[in-house]
Amino acid sequence: MIVIYAELVGGVLAYGELISRQETVDEPNDVSSNLLSTGDADEDLTLKYEVEGANRLIDIGSVSYYTEGNTLNAVFWLSNFNMNPNFVKLFEKSEDLSFSYGMKIDITSNNKEGLSPSFDYDVTIHCSCQPNNITWTMVYKELSHINSNVRTLKETGLEQNQTQKGDNYVVVPVDLSIVGFPEEYRLQFYSTYSYGAPLVTVQDVTNMVTIPPPIISLSVLPPAVEIRQGESRYVVLQVNASKQFTPLVHLSEDNPNKDNFRLALDRSQLNVPSFGMDRTGLTITAFDNAKVSSYPILVSAETGMSNDSTITSAEKITAQAILLIDVKPKLEISEQIRLAWEDWGQAVTGFHALIVAVIAGLSPFFGNIIRKKLKHK
Repeated sequence: MIVIYAELVGGVLAYGELISRQETVDEPNDVSSNLLSTGDADEDLTLKYEVEGANRLIDIGSVSYYTEGNTLNAVFWLSNFNMNPNFVKLFEKSEDLSFSYGMKIDITSNNKEGLSPSFDYDVTIHCSCQPNNITWTMVYKELSHINSNVRTLKETGLEQNQTQKGDNYVVVPVDLSIVGFPEEYRLQFYSTYSYGAPLVTVQDVTNMVTIPPPIISLSVLPPAVEIRQGESRYVVLQVNASKQFTPLVHLSEDNPNKDNFRLALDRSQLNVPSFGMDRTGLTITAFDNAKVSSYPILVSAETGMSNDSTITSAEKITAQAILLIDVKPKLEISEQIRLAWEDWGQAVTGFHALIVAVIAGLSPFFGNIIRKKLKHK
C-alpha cells in the first residue's frame, strides 16, 4: 500500500458534492506504450521485461472513490502491484525511471452535452527514481484549452515517512478547494511509467466517471393492466436520465410465465437525452388458455455505452419497475354480444346526439333564409 497524505483545508465548509463510495472497473493487462522494436533481439527482450515490470506497477484493476465535500479520496486498486524489498532495490538502481498515479478533471464541458472532455485540472502523485534516491511529489496543475498550456497550482514534496508501502493499492486524496469545489465534474483516472533515453512511456487509463454519479429511472404507464384470455394490451415504458448523462439504455423483461402470455417490446434500446426521457411500448398478449391469475413482471433498464462516447462508464447503471398483469377469463359469447350491443347503442346514441346538435346549430341559418323568402313575396 502507498498512502500519500494531503493537506486538508482547515475550517472550510464542504462546498463540494457529498458522494458515497463508487467504483469504476478497468480491463486487466491493458497498459499501452510507445515502445518500438530496436531491431536488436536482446535489447527488445530487455525492453519487454521493462514493460512487464511497468505492468506490475501501473495496471489498474479498478478505482474506488468518494468525497465528503472537501477531499476526493481515490483508491487505485492495482492488478499486479507489489512493492516488496527486492522490487524497491530495483528502483534504487534505476536511472531516469518514474511512475505516477493521478486523475484529470473536466469541469467546463461537463454540463455541455455532446462535448469532448476538455480537462481543466490534472492532479497526480509522482515518484521519481534515481540511483539510491526515490522521491515522491504531489502536483496540482491547471490545464489551458489553448495550445496545451499548463500552470502548476501546487507542488508538495512528500517525505518517506509520509508514504506507506505494501499490498496492491495507492490512495490519492485530492484537495477540492484547489480546483474550486466543483459541484459537477468528470474524472479520468490514469497511471504512467516512464524510463530510459529516448523516453519510453507506458500508461493505463480508465473510462470517464461522472460526479455526482449519473442515474436513470424507469416507469411503466400504466403500472397495472387487466387483460382477458386471447386479448392484447399495450403499456408504455418511460426512461428518464439525470443531467450530464446521455445513456444508451437496454430494456428487458423477466417473464417466467411464457405459457400464459407473450411480451413484445417495440424497442429494446433507447437513446435518452441528457436531463430528458425516451419512451417505447410493450405489447402484452394473453393466450387463449392462459391461467387466470395476477402476474407481477419485472421490467429492467440498464445502461450501455453512452451516446456521448466521452462519458463512458465501466459500471452498469440499472433501474427496475414492476408491471402487474391481471389475466381474466375469456367472455362467454352471450356476454360478448351484450357488450357489443352496448357499444353499438352508445355509438348510435352519440351519433343521434350529434345529428340533433347539428340540426340545432343550423336552425337559425335556415330560419333566416325562410324569413327573407317570405319578405320578397
